[in-house]
Amino acid sequence: MSASPSLADALRAEISGFEQLCRVLDEEHAALVEADADCLVTLSEEKARVVERLRDLAHDRTRVMHDLSLDPHAPDFASRSVGSSGSDAKALATLWNALLDVAGKARDRNHGNGELLAVRMTHNRVALETLSAAARRHSVYGPDGQNIIQPSNRTLGQA
Repeated sequence: MSASPSLADALRAEISGFEQLCRVLDEEHAALVEADADCLVTLSEEKARVVERLRDLAHDRTRVMHDLSLDPHAPDFASRSVGSSGSDAKALATLWNALLDVAGKARDRNHGNGELLAVRMTHNRVALETLSAAARRHSVYGPDGQNIIQPSNRTLGQA
């Protein structure tokens, strides 16, 4: 058995992990749009598990690449032959490019969700500040719990 299938397997596993992350991020986006806090809590836990798994998969892939003396940062990495036939090298290059593509999609979705979350948080902060200011200005009850609204001599309406 050559080393290339191990690298190919590691790349496929990592691609699958990023595809799973993209699905979770899509669900997270929908929950953010719907302002579904309960769903967001569940999804954040799932997202953390998927990211942890991706960290393990990246470590495994890095180890395999290191064992093969491959540097993914080398300019010709994707086109280099890995001590295997040309078709194996081409398949590895295709897998590597697919990994970069799906990782980029996950990054973009996560960034978009972060921006949407920031907008929601700003909206909530402004709403809370507005309500708090209104409550301070128009307090109905005093510190002793008694109504502090003074009766007005103004007539509200005439029959």
